[in-house]
Amino acid sequence: MREILFRTYEEDLECFFFFKNGKYYVDLEFKVEMYSEFFNWKNAEQFTGLTDKNGNKIFEGDKVKAF
Repeated sequence: MREILFRTYEEDLECFFFFKNGKYYVDLEFKVEMYSEFFNWKNAEQFTGLTDKNGNKIFEGDKVKAF
């Protein structure tokens, strides 16, 4: 079963925000919570359940190179 996780990119602040388990976060370590108003659901991307060779999470819309 894959982890349910969303992210969105905030262009004004030039950073990603994350949503997991009903809470909003500034970082993927889920240590810094934030207010829901900053999360843009129109541009949200869901975690695919896959990681790259370095262990980074792959989200919808990410560009990956396949060999």
